[in-house]
Amino acid sequence: MKKPCCFLLLALLTSVVLAQDIKFNSELDGYWTGALIRQGNSVQNFSVEFYEEDDTLRSACHITDWAYYSPKIGVVKQEGRVVTIESDYGPMTLLLDSAYAEMVGKANFAPVHLKKGLRPPRRVTVEEEVKFDLGDITTYGRILRPAGKGPFPTLILVAGRGCERVSTFYEKEELLTQYGVAVVTYEKRGTPRTGFPCEKTTMDQHSADLARVTEQVAKNRFVGKLGYMSGSAGGWIAPKAAAETRAGVDFMITVAGPSTSVKQQQIDCSIYYVRDELGLDQNAIDEAVQFCELEYSDEAPEVIYRKLMILLDSADVNGWRDVLEDSDIPASAEAIDQLWVRRNRYDPAADFKAFRGPFLSILGGDDFVVPYRENIARFKEIFTAAGKTNYRIVVLPSAGHGMEHWHTNRDLGFERSIRQWYTYWKFDRVAPGAMDEVIAFLRDYGFIE
Repeated sequence: MKKPCCFLLLALLTSVVLAQDIKFNSELDGYWTGALIRQGNSVQNFSVEFYEEDDTLRSACHITDWAYYSPKIGVVKQEGRVVTIESDYGPMTLLLDSAYAEMVGKANFAPVHLKKGLRPPRRVTVEEEVKFDLGDITTYGRILRPAGKGPFPTLILVAGRGCERVSTFYEKEELLTQYGVAVVTYEKRGTPRTGFPCEKTTMDQHSADLARVTEQVAKNRFVGKLGYMSGSAGGWIAPKAAAETRAGVDFMITVAGPSTSVKQQQIDCSIYYVRDELGLDQNAIDEAVQFCELEYSDEAPEVIYRKLMILLDSADVNGWRDVLEDSDIPASAEAIDQLWVRRNRYDPAADFKAFRGPFLSILGGDDFVVPYRENIARFKEIFTAAGKTNYRIVVLPSAGHGMEHWHTNRDLGFERSIRQWYTYWKFDRVAPGAMDEVIAFLRDYGFIE
């Protein structure tokens, strides 16, 4: 009586086996990890995702250390075993070992080794294009958030000086969503789609715009605790908007954002840049500072313009003109009031004092635009006066205003204890801590797990 049952079980097992696919996993399709190698002791890790799109094999090459930047997308060229993909270092030519799913080759100045492997787990995300009503104009934005109902801690990213597009931030958005954060970006007033001229924007307008965006974002059901993450001059806009908006701002992060007034930041930047970056003498420093002071002068426009032009001639002779932005130089006496600094007179002290939520400031040790010594001193002065203790200030050694370290050949010299002399090639990278400190801050204050 048992034999028919055994036969039936065997038949079922056979049908299951026959229904399964047989696959030789040696194709390019999939996720690969590897490194650029230089001088035998220096690597820069990266990953490559191979995928089909419009019947074309493409690659997305992402350098792990470049936490701010999107992958390099390109069409894959393959001739036999030779595979060529696009990378941030130019074309990467590789030789495929299909038996073990590995590749070796070269990109510009560095040998390369890649292995096919397991794609890291990632949260499923939802992307939504949105419009924001700014009163007199409409602007456009994007929400990238984890899938699900939430609520999620939500960050509005605030751009710095100028009129940046949404796409500037995409890799930061992607990274933050993987930690359970919803991220909102929007085009600042002055981008082409807003129909407002960038050269006529003011900090008052930008902060009022951010206040309106905040109120509209806060109405979404997925929003939990709501905060700002700003960069550079966005560090002025964020506290001003937090003081103006009717929605609650629970926390704030500034990256290379000033605590000083616009005027003082311009003066500090001029001193550091002329002295440390250009290596010029005290006379050049004094002239650059005098130029800053004149930009704020209450004298007649004709007088200010004449004095500025005399200093500008001296800047060409003495070599400090590079410290000036185009928006720092008036085209005429009538254009004096259109100077960026005159349109944006602001001191953030009162608004920082009024902000009660947790606050993080990340400053660069080599940032001449927002020098850390002066800004730490001002932050401490402001927060001490306000009795504020829920703040954190982090300085990243050797990081510039963009929070990066560039390529350089490092000589560590002779270490007597191990009797070795070491040199290595330091690859370009986003400074360690630029995003790590953000995640640590959000976790320590209970916004993410």
